[in-house]
Amino acid sequence: PCLLPGTMVGQSPAEPRAAVLLQPFVHQVGGHTSMLTYDEHTICKPLVSQELSFYESLPLAMRQFTPQYKGIVSVHLKKDSLGNLTLIASPGLGQPDTCGCLDSAGGDPGVTLWHKCKWSHTQVTKTFKDRTDLQYHTDSLLDDANGKQGERKSYNPWGLHCHRQHLNRMSSKHNENKLHQFLLLENVVSKYSYPCILDLKMGTRQHGDDASEEKKARHIKKCEQSTSASLGVRICGMQVKPPSPRVKSLPEATPKMEDGHKFFREI
Repeated sequence: PCLLPGTMVGQSPAEPRAAVLLQPFVHQVGGHTSMLTYDEHTICKPLVSQELSFYESLPLAMRQFTPQYKGIVSVHLKKDSLGNLTLIASPGLGQPDTCGCLDSAGGDPGVTLWHKCKWSHTQVTKTFKDRTDLQYHTDSLLDDANGKQGERKSYNPWGLHCHRQHLNRMSSKHNENKLHQFLLLENVVSKYSYPCILDLKMGTRQHGDDASEEKKARHIKKCEQSTSASLGVRICGMQVKPPSPRVKSLPEATPKMEDGHKFFREI
């Protein structure tokens, strides 16, 4: 049967978690990196050193405006007998919001979860609610042993696209046993049944000082062809819930908005 996010692989829910099946974050509307669900209150994404430095050095006064940083977890790729690819997190014993260094099951130092615990975690209670009235539906990424479809889930199509691309990249470059470090961050929309989300790219420049000439030229062109040049901001993705039970999505795959009037109309 299909495992829910945060469910252990090979163990019952009452036992300490030795491995957590990661599934696509259903509300991802932009970006190119896959965002995953670790548990009801936590999302998981590939570690980028600059982003890690940001959360570790974030001033106290700014923390109320950002997701809570919960630490780092090791993740590996797994392929089942049917060839389905999944990502498995190895948190060791304990919950993801437990402070300290947690030894992994079996004493393997490669599957250790570090928690910085820079600030206290505000627990948000919420029960997963049925999202069958969203416009986009996709079958669960995992089928049962007979190839039958498991639980149906509702994903933003752009998030599902990013997840598939990420799985393909990992499987082509690395073997199943290679461990990858992922960030654990607070799921700030966990208390909402139908969150409205707007992903904006701020600024007139989007390339870093260390970017190659090819990447620099590509990002400059993106800015010139969008409202980044004229307004200093552009829409990368959007999810809204109108009065009718539908989801409107403007993923990064769509052409960039050049018209400022259209930008303000969408906002």
